[in-house]
Amino acid sequence: MLKNSFMSVADDKEILFFVSKSLTISTVKRNRLELMKILKNSKIDWDKFVKVSTYYNVLPAIYFNYKRFKFLNYLPENLVSFMKEIAEINRNRNSKIIKQA
Repeated sequence: MLKNSFMSVADDKEILFFVSKSLTISTVKRNRLELMKILKNSKIDWDKFVKVSTYYNVLPAIYFNYKRFKFLNYLPENLVSFMKEIAEINRNRNSKIIKQA
């Protein structure tokens, strides 16, 4: 079953590529510029984006990248709210783990 859910997530190479670029905008300027162009000019399937980025547990990292480079204003408001909420949950969980260590 896990393999099937992975395959359904991994089927869309375009969205995987988009998520990958989103993760590298802080270190690869070319990707930052390409992503800016994509966000401004392309229709993105945000449902697939959320599905892939949450499957790989990278949505909080993408949120902070987008926030750092002021890309959040190119996203739907409900998506930004969701990303922020997930990032806060993740931060709170990590804080609890650190306190337990």
